[in-house]
Amino acid sequence: MKIWAVWLAILGVAIAGATAQISELMDPTRPKDPREFFETRMRQAHVPGLAVAILHGGEVAWADGFGRVDAGTDRPVTAETLFHVASVSKTITGTAVMQLVERGLVDLDGPVDEYLPFSVRNPRLPDEPITIRQLMAHTSSLRDHDETYMGQYTLDAGGGDSPLALASFVEGYVSPGGTWYDAEANFADEPPGTSHDYSNVGFALLGVLVEAVSGIDFADYCRENVFEPLGMVETGFRIAEVDESLLAHPHEYKDGTFTVLPHYSYATYPDGSLRTSVAEYALFLQAMMNGGLGANGSRILEEATVAEMIRTQFPELNSHQGLAWDTKQIGNLDPERCARGPVPGHTGGDPGVFSIIFYVPDERSGAILFANGLPDLKIAPVLSLIASVRRLVLELDAEPNREEDVE
Repeated sequence: MKIWAVWLAILGVAIAGATAQISELMDPTRPKDPREFFETRMRQAHVPGLAVAILHGGEVAWADGFGRVDAGTDRPVTAETLFHVASVSKTITGTAVMQLVERGLVDLDGPVDEYLPFSVRNPRLPDEPITIRQLMAHTSSLRDHDETYMGQYTLDAGGGDSPLALASFVEGYVSPGGTWYDAEANFADEPPGTSHDYSNVGFALLGVLVEAVSGIDFADYCRENVFEPLGMVETGFRIAEVDESLLAHPHEYKDGTFTVLPHYSYATYPDGSLRTSVAEYALFLQAMMNGGLGANGSRILEEATVAEMIRTQFPELNSHQGLAWDTKQIGNLDPERCARGPVPGHTGGDPGVFSIIFYVPDERSGAILFANGLPDLKIAPVLSLIASVRRLVLELDAEPNREEDVE
């Protein structure tokens, strides 16, 4: 879901007509104490719970949880609470693909359908191949047909993992005659590689690529090649893979009341169904800021590969798109910092959840925020959550003096 741009538009409106109340909501420095700040802003944003981690010098400076795992209970959020992190999942999917590239099993600039049992071509330009790089940089011309895409969420059916196999849905979406094939809605008018169009289905296709090349289930591949090597023992892509007692439910807020949503998923789960905690995702973020080397000495990527992933790929099409990473994640909030170099990161938003992660490679600092709620599009709640993101940026410059508080 493309919520970040909507929120930033609201921020622009607020700045244009700033009042004392709006200025206070936007202020990332009050309250001064970070824990009091996030606790206060969580309530103002109408979010039942969130967790935050701050990294300095490649190490976790502090991590903490705020609020409740589920509305109506007293279970507190901690740094170990698992969250559905939505599109932040793409950073893991991108890592899996780049591992195959490193091993010489796929060519980053090769046609993706060379590795698949079905063809993937834009019907308007059937002779133009769609490359793996284009998929990872959202320039493939493969588009999300919102009605079809949202229709495969399990939310309305009571939640749970999707009964529909990843490869079955994707093949039915891109293949003429497939159940979900729509030549007009599923593909852009422009040729592959000539326009930037954020595509969730494109990352689902990358998940199918990992399965086809590795010969194993995508979720199993990530567990064996990313999570277990880094010590992310509670993290998983499927609900059935994780300990639900650690998993925060998504929530919707309306008219002063929280509605607890079931744990849900979708067939395209590599694009957004990761369940992890700030404590465990910090292990992955450490590896990225350490050039692919985990804190425990396990290497998941080569340093040159990490550098390529956080490099802007097609600057003529998009000034901040890397390979599965936004290279200027906080550009709208801190353009001066981004002008000094890349600040790779990602946001995620799905019904009842929000997440944002980013790091500064040269400083080896970074921030993680996961929430089990999503503000309605009203100025006060949205500005409170945007202020929380701005506070994360400020915390990158704070003295790392809270080691005793790390969970």
